[in-house]
Amino acid sequence: MGIVDNLGVFYSQYDVYINPDVMESGLKIKTVEAFSYGRPVICTKAASAGIDVVKEYHQADSVEKVAEIALKCINNPELLEEMTEESKNVYDAFYAAYPTDKILEEIVNLTN
Repeated sequence: MGIVDNLGVFYSQYDVYINPDVMESGLKIKTVEAFSYGRPVICTKAASAGIDVVKEYHQADSVEKVAEIALKCINNPELLEEMTEESKNVYDAFYAAYPTDKILEEIVNLTN
């Protein structure tokens, strides 16, 4: 996709977002980002490492499994509604676990 100028526009364009990362490369930030916009996400275990997820579509163990789950969504579009709610729940829990204001306060206090 290259540079995305407006994340809100980007995350409103597609029905589902897929992160097939298998290398634990740090691309999981894109998974968190999609969750933060309340978008349905299909991803690998590597792409959700460190995020408290429980659904199969957030823990695929291969790119082939990601594709299999994507086909399930094509054949059962109602699944996207469940996935949307789950993304919102996952993000809310993630945000609660890592409150930015408290983390920044700790950093500032370390430097004083």
